[in-house]
Amino acid sequence: MALADPQVITVNAIARNLPATTRGANLGVYNTADGNTKLTVSHAYGKRSRSLVRFDTQKISADPFLPTTNVVVGMSASLVIDRPKAGFTIAEQLLELKGYIASLTDAQLTKILGGES
Repeated sequence: MALADPQVITVNAIARNLPATTRGANLGVYNTADGNTKLTVSHAYGKRSRSLVRFDTQKISADPFLPTTNVVVGMSASLVIDRPKAGFTIAEQLLELKGYIASLTDAQLTKILGGES
C-alpha cells in the first residue's frame, strides 16, 4: 500500500501539495512543483523494523556574510521509528508514538531549536 497522492503539508496556514515523484519497494518520495519541499517515507526490514519520515525544505535567503547576495538555504526534520519485529502491536506503537509527538509542544520545540537538551 502507498500513502495518499498527493501528500499535503500545511506550513503557516499554507497548504503545500506534494505529488508522488518516486515510488518503489518500501519507498515513497513526494515533492512540490517548485522542488522546494520534499517528503520521503522509507522502510527497512532486518532484525528490527525501521521507518523513516523525512521532511526537507529550502528557500532563497540573503547571505549573512554578503547581504547583496542571495543563497539557497535548507533544513530538514526526520522521524525514525525503530521497533522489534514482534512484541508491540501496531496499536501499541501508535499510542507510544502519539504520546511522544504530543510532548513536542511549541514551547518544547522552541527550547530544542534554541539548543537546550
